[in-house]
Amino acid sequence: METTKRMTSKVISVGPHEKLSQVRALMNSGNFRHVPVVEEGKLIGILSDRDIRSHAGHLESTCACAAMTADPVSVDPTTTVEEAARLMLRLKISAVPVVEDGQPVGILTTSDILRAFLEVQRSEEMTQLMRQAVALWTYEDNNR
Repeated sequence: METTKRMTSKVISVGPHEKLSQVRALMNSGNFRHVPVVEEGKLIGILSDRDIRSHAGHLESTCACAAMTADPVSVDPTTTVEEAARLMLRLKISAVPVVEDGQPVGILTTSDILRAFLEVQRSEEMTQLMRQAVALWTYEDNNR
């Protein structure tokens, strides 16, 4: 399954010169933990809530560009969720921007991947229940 099916596509981004206090307020109000840093429409970094916490006490005076991970690992829209998950596990990161022509079109997080996993799990459980029901109906039909 491609990342475009699971990513958060309404990407909220910040500029490199925004103060961390503003970024934190934006993240808190939107209830998310990662935000791409964009300049002239191009992805140049990513900020996590941990990056911001590490600058506690200096949020009003620190710009996003000073705390961000520059040139972050990213994937393109055709990357599968499985490939992205393997990449995230290997690099021990919890979010990856989805980028097309240098511009962020989404972000895939561990929460998105967990939701996908749970949907697959639920689907497999439903398939198992349907198989049991069919087996029961077949048994009852054969024993009439």
